[in-house]
Amino acid sequence: GGSAAEDLPRLEYFLRFAVGVYGWRMLSLMHPQQFHAEGGFSFQDERAFRSYAGVEMRDVVKIRFRSDPFRPAFALCVDHATRSVVLAVRGSLDPADFLTDAVAYSLPFLDHRGHVAGAAHMGMLRAAEELLDEVRVPLHAAMRRHSGYELRLVGHSLGAGCTALIAALLKHRERW
Repeated sequence: GGSAAEDLPRLEYFLRFAVGVYGWRMLSLMHPQQFHAEGGFSFQDERAFRSYAGVEMRDVVKIRFRSDPFRPAFALCVDHATRSVVLAVRGSLDPADFLTDAVAYSLPFLDHRGHVAGAAHMGMLRAAEELLDEVRVPLHAAMRRHSGYELRLVGHSLGAGCTALIAALLKHRERW
């Protein structure tokens, strides 16, 4: 890596995925001029995500905008422009997300050998584990199908915590 300033365009690029996974409700508040313009965002979450993130329908591997406790909304897609498979996890937006946030006990984070590798927010760790269980098969398939692509984990708020923990789970518990 380069300096933080050199990384800003790349960070800004992937921020589109983290923001886009909020769907049309948030995007219409953030960009009302685009949302109401002819050809602007749709009231459908997936179409709004694809428009904002710049992803074609064929490149959306799996997407879920409804959240439940410990099951945040997410999008798993392929970004050919950067040769990346992107897992974007939404931050807190719905009551179910706030329940996940509220389970704020510190929990030991164990590696694949059962050794303590650190501590984690209990709600976010459970959400990361649940999400990884949900996307494991399509994620591995996308990585195999797009050999040489990098995995990008992005999120905001709750989503950032979950993606950081997914990275740790992949490093410490999975054969990746």
